[in-house]
Amino acid sequence: MCSRGRSCAKGINPDEAVAYGAAVQAAVLSGKQNGNLQNFNTLLDITPLSLGVLTGQDRTMTFLVPRNTRIPVTKNENLTTMYDNQNVVRFAIYEGEFTLSDIPPAPMGVPQFNTCFSIDANGILSVSCNTPNLYI
Repeated sequence: MCSRGRSCAKGINPDEAVAYGAAVQAAVLSGKQNGNLQNFNTLLDITPLSLGVLTGQDRTMTFLVPRNTRIPVTKNENLTTMYDNQNVVRFAIYEGEFTLSDIPPAPMGVPQFNTCFSIDANGILSVSCNTPNLYI
């Protein structure tokens, strides 16, 4: 069984399905729609996987962009330190990692890092982080 109690279509050639989807997208993007595509106004791009940051001592994932989110999208999350007087924070992200260093010593949980995930219309992920309450 496939999703929602329906039977899976087993007679579809995967290569043909991909080619058909690419042809539909090309027609929509070029504006050259005819026949059944005339009523097809919008083709939506989405994130295929959830994106987030590993946080906490147990290395759990804090999701910023859930799977199937329409793009372009921008999501922000305030994160903080895990230890007293921590002066470096490493952000492990699905697409890569970045590190903030030279953080002034402070009690655990005091430094705040506004972490921003932004995916543009071309599907390019940009990650930024600012520290609104730190004076570095």
